[in-house]
Amino acid sequence: MKRNSSWIFSNRFSPVYSKTEDGGDTGGGSGDGENGNEIDLSSPEVKSAIASEVAKQVTGLKNKNDELLGRQRELKDQLSKFEGMDADNIKKILAQFESDEEAKLIADGNYDEVISRRMGRFTADKEREVDEWKTKAEKAIAFADKFKSTVLADQVKDAALGAGGSAEALKGFELMAKEVFKINDDGEAVAMDGDQVLYGKDGKNPLSLNEWAESLREKAPYLFPKGSGSGAQGGGAGGSTKSYSDCKTKEEKAEWLKAKYSNK
Repeated sequence: MKRNSSWIFSNRFSPVYSKTEDGGDTGGGSGDGENGNEIDLSSPEVKSAIASEVAKQVTGLKNKNDELLGRQRELKDQLSKFEGMDADNIKKILAQFESDEEAKLIADGNYDEVISRRMGRFTADKEREVDEWKTKAEKAIAFADKFKSTVLADQVKDAALGAGGSAEALKGFELMAKEVFKINDDGEAVAMDGDQVLYGKDGKNPLSLNEWAESLREKAPYLFPKGSGSGAQGGGAGGSTKSYSDCKTKEEKAEWLKAKYSNK
């Protein structure tokens, strides 16, 4: 019986195909067990099957080798385009293609999409930088305001005590001064009414802290020791739970200060 190579190789260890003593083949597998799994390598069919299988494997390896050689030639052709170019410049060019997706978009001609994505990243980076600088600026302003508040408090203290104000009422002087004076870039206290500079009695020179403190003898005598100013009062109305910051008008603030310091 004629067997093809595939059948022989798929059944070379099968008991279904075995040689009998007289050279025939059986379809059973019920032999004596001694020659049941043997293959006659001298058989033309076996030799042909072996040669066919070897040829098949060799052809596969040859095809793979040709494929690899082709890829190598293709790579050499691609690299030849960069001959004479500086490696660092090539890296810079490649770095511009931030992702395979972006490179594919460029290859497909979708330049607008690439530009839009890059502008989006650029805008996000700049917004982040702006936010960081804004935060730093806010912190710097807060620090400057705190510093200016300290400078003003020191200057008010000197003016208040110089005018004969009560040491116990210095906080009152400070609270009232903040309603009128601002510290400029030179560290000087300037009396302001909105954006307008306030002037003293002579109408020529800006109102100074000393002049302002002296004027409080009549406007706020409770900030001075009893009997030191005209209209000095004693025994103010205490017991209010309202804070100075709760007062919205000048009148309310004056009443709050009067109530707090008139009994000092």
